[in-house]
Amino acid sequence: MKKFTDKISQNILAALRENSRISWQQLGATAHLSPQACAERVRQMQAAGIISGFTLRESERPSLHHRIAGT
Repeated sequence: MKKFTDKISQNILAALRENSRISWQQLGATAHLSPQACAERVRQMQAAGIISGFTLRESERPSLHHRIAGT
C-alpha cells in the first residue's frame, strides 16, 4: 500500500480541508501537479481510506434558509 506522507499529499489534504470544492486545476497548482495527476492522487487516497468523503456544512443563518424556502 502506498503511503501518503509526502509533501504533495500533505498539500492536497490541507487544500481540501480548506475548500473541498476546489477545482482540480487549483488543487494541482497548490500541490505542484497537473490537474489529472492531482485527481489520481485524490482517488488513490480515497481508495486507501485516507479521504473518506467530502462534507457540506450548512450555515445556521435563518435568513438564508428563509430565502431558499421562499418565506
